[in-house]
Amino acid sequence: DRNDILDDLIQYIDQNFSQKLTLNSVAEHFFVSPSTISHICSDRLQASFYQFVQQRRLAEGQRLILNGLTMEEVSTKIGFSNYQNFYRAFKKAYGISPKEYRQLLTQ
Repeated sequence: DRNDILDDLIQYIDQNFSQKLTLNSVAEHFFVSPSTISHICSDRLQASFYQFVQQRRLAEGQRLILNGLTMEEVSTKIGFSNYQNFYRAFKKAYGISPKEYRQLLTQ
């Protein structure tokens, strides 16, 4: 049942976003089709699978930035392959760079 999977899906993503998460790998983990995961995300979370994973990663990134980790450490811990990809995603999502975010909230 899709309602049963939703909570487990969110928990799984939160516990594993530092790993490479693909629609296919997550679907395999839950023994469902990729389209089932895709529909759960779009119907219940109002985001694509990729967008939801990205949102969770960036939210954790905000927390780690404020905990004083370097930007490179943050990007690695939340599953980005390099700082440039993290920078672009963060700036697109929040309108400011990760370093500007830290400066803004630690003044």
